[in-house]
This record gives sequence, structure tokens and C-alpha cells, in this order.
Amino acid sequence: MSTSEPPPPALVEAIERISHRAASADTDAVFSDDTLKDLGASGLLHAMVPREEGGLGFSDARFCAASLSLGAACLSTAYVWVMHCQQADLVFRHGSPLVRRAAKKVIDDGQLLCSVTTERQSADTLFPGIAAATTSLVPARSRDRWILRREAPVVSAARHAGAFLATAALPDSNGVTMAWVPASASVGGLAGMRRCSPLNGMRATENRSLALEAEGDKDSLIGGADGFSGEARVRWSRIAHLGWAASWVGAAAHVVEQATGRPARERFARRQAVGTLPRASLARAVWELESVTGALLRHQREVSGEATNDPVVEHVTIRSNLLKVGASETCFRVVDKVVAEIGAPALTPGSSIERHWRDLRMAALVTRNDSLLIGAGSLLALRAYEARSLVEDLWRN
Repeated sequence: MSTSEPPPPALVEAIERISHRAASADTDAVFSDDTLKDLGASGLLHAMVPREEGGLGFSDARFCAASLSLGAACLSTAYVWVMHCQQADLVFRHGSPLVRRAAKKVIDDGQLLCSVTTERQSADTLFPGIAAATTSLVPARSRDRWILRREAPVVSAARHAGAFLATAALPDSNGVTMAWVPASASVGGLAGMRRCSPLNGMRATENRSLALEAEGDKDSLIGGADGFSGEARVRWSRIAHLGWAASWVGAAAHVVEQATGRPARERFARRQAVGTLPRASLARAVWELESVTGALLRHQREVSGEATNDPVVEHVTIRSNLLKVGASETCFRVVDKVVAEIGAPALTPGSSIERHWRDLRMAALVTRNDSLLIGAGSLLALRAYEARSLVEDLWRN
């Protein structure tokens, strides 16, 4: 498929159907079976599966494009899909043949790969991320085998999981590993998954809490006995930040389009307004979205290796953290301005603007922004910020 080729009609139609059911999914706080079927039938579940293994083999650019489109349609769906792609990307890049075969079967069966990174001990944050993994693998009776018992208080769309990738500490080590855990390892199965109280935003992620009890061998660990580190861990984090940022840009851009389209112009037109937004506010909103989009495109090239030969360089990690923080805060700020200009009608229950406004408020809590800023600041304290990479990149083009 050439880069100039448009998205397949099946993908476009699936996203349109997901958009149509977004309001009811939000009201019911469910990640619906029909949405999962649409993701499967359109090929989106296979997005990060290599072509040689029967997938679509999306580039990072296409992954961002699909994230943006899904974000405009339904941020809950986009969030779950990005996390599924994050796990699939990791498995097919760094997993053993055993794990890759198991993952391919899960995806072929129309199920999700879900992430387990939170623990009950980390009550201070909603989605603390990989640093919260304190549960350790326990050596099993036979050599090279391990046992994992894990509490997972927040797992998005867990009801649809065919497998989990769970972070855990390596025994007698400071390292962290990522363990492949089949859904059958969920204690009590579906009945053992306790539904969490619906959040105010991203309600349709349908979060559940569950307990895992699994046993495996070294082939079931991403990164093997040496732990989940280096390029694997770094890309795993960056690909999520890319997908989330793209989905937030899609949602915010959709709100601006809704607020300035023909129906809005006819209903809210004023002498000093374009649609519902005063002209100066509209210009600022579009510039803020363009700024985030520029940062997103630059970081996508870095993550893909198009702008650097060192995927673990500190400055790329800094920009990954700052992209997540900046996109989450900026996209919400843009939508909040639209809501303020429109007034109460913007918050009519069931409207796409109201839903995106609530969903984007949650964006800063998907891995807490303050922890990412501290991480980026710590790296900057050790190594001064450089603009040289941007200059060199521009010269190359």
C-alpha cells in the first residue's frame, strides 16, 4: 500500500459506526461488543502485527492517523485501542516465538491485548504506569519457571481481553519484566472481574479490577531473564504517548469543527464571531492545535528512527514525556475555551462537545502529568537541552 493511498473503506466505515454509538457507550459506561467487532472486522486490531505475520503492519505515522480518527469519534475507544496496539507492538518486536503465536491467535479471535501496570498499593494515582510494578515473580518448583500473583485494580476493557501483559519485578533484582499472562489466569474468569465505578470522563473504557494467578517460563517474559529495559521499554512508553496525543488532537479538532461548522454558524452566528467562537479565540485555538500537531509529527519521526539513530537518547525521552503532558493540557484547554464561548448549550448531555470535554479532562490523569514532568526535569538537570538535533534534521531535508 503506497503512502498516498487513502484509508481502506472498511476502516473508515468502522470508525463512523463507533462514532455513532459513542454517546450511548458513554451513557452506559461500556466498551461495547459491537465496537470490538468493528475494530476486528476493519483490521484495526491487527494494525501493529507485521505484514509477514498476517497483520496490517502499520507504520507509526499510520498508527497516529488512526488514533486521531478514533479520538475524534470516541476517546474511550481510542484509549483502549492505543493500549492494545502498544502491547501488540511490544510482543511482535521483542516477544519470543511462543508469545508471538499466542498473541496472533488472540488478535485473530477478535480479542484485546490488555495492559496490567497498576497495583492496589498505588492508591495515589489512577494510572501510575510501569514504575508502580512492585509485585515480584516467584520462582516455581521447576527450573526457569515463575509464578505471578497480582492484584490489578484498573484494567480498561478487561472483559474483552484475550491476554494481559503484566509488569512485575524480577526476583533478587532491581529490574522489571513484562509477563505474558493468558486471560484464563484471571481468578474467577469473567465472574472475578469486578466493575469499577464509572469515571466522569472516558467512561466507555469500562474499567475492571481483577486478580491474576499465572505460571510461565522465561519464554513468556518480554526481555527474558534480563528484564524489560532498554529499547523495548522506551518504545513501549513512547508509542502510548504518540497514540494518546494523536487521539487528543483528534478530539479537540473535532470540537473546533463542530463549533465552527454550518449548523453552529446558523444557530450561534454573531457580528464578531466565526460560528460560535470569537475570531481571536478561534485563531488561538487553531494555533494551539497546530503546535501540538507539530510536536506530535516530530516525535513520531524520532520514535520511528527517521530523525535519530539512537532510540534511547535522553532528549527523545524528554520530548516523549512533554508531548504527553503538553497534548493533554493543550487539547483540554482548547475544548474548554470552546465550551466557555458557547456556554451552557455546549454541555448538553449526550453532545459530542460535552463528551470530549469530560474525556479530555481525564487525559492529564492517564499517567500523571506531574510524574512525567519530574522525570523530564530530572533528565534536563543532568544534561542541558539541545536544539542541535532539530537543526541537523532540517539540514538533512
